[in-house]
Amino acid sequence: MSAQSGVVLLPPYDGAWFNCTDDIANLAYQRFTIKLVDNSTPVTTGFGTNLQGNSSYIRIHGTGFSLSSSVDSKKIPDTYTEIYNSPLTIYTYYCGTYKSVTTQCDSPFLGFPSQKQDDQQWCLHISNPFNNSQKAQVSFLNDKTDKTSTNVTNIDKSFV
Repeated sequence: MSAQSGVVLLPPYDGAWFNCTDDIANLAYQRFTIKLVDNSTPVTTGFGTNLQGNSSYIRIHGTGFSLSSSVDSKKIPDTYTEIYNSPLTIYTYYCGTYKSVTTQCDSPFLGFPSQKQDDQQWCLHISNPFNNSQKAQVSFLNDKTDKTSTNVTNIDKSFV
């Protein structure tokens, strides 16, 4: 990931947007900023990947997103032994979004694999738990700060 920015679609019903890299060494001094934008804002084509949602634990109209990164193998196993011996996916949640949603998040990248693990990839995931589409401005920036800010909203799970 290099310094880049774009508007992304967050499809409803746990739809998601993600962007991955295997260039782990270059992530050490980068950060991201993500904030919701008006749904009339045009989406940036070719920026990350969208996944359509098909279910959601929240079936209400809402505002906010969950945010995590993952580290997993970029190799596709050929045998059962390779599947069994492959490392588990490790998730890191940002800005309190493990049990809540947020409308904005600014943070350095976290949860990197060792640079010696050259078969690993790091991915940033933004998911939309609500039944309405949303859009977000995502920016990757070169920076050496370690501040994290957020605007967290608790999810009322009584509608489950």
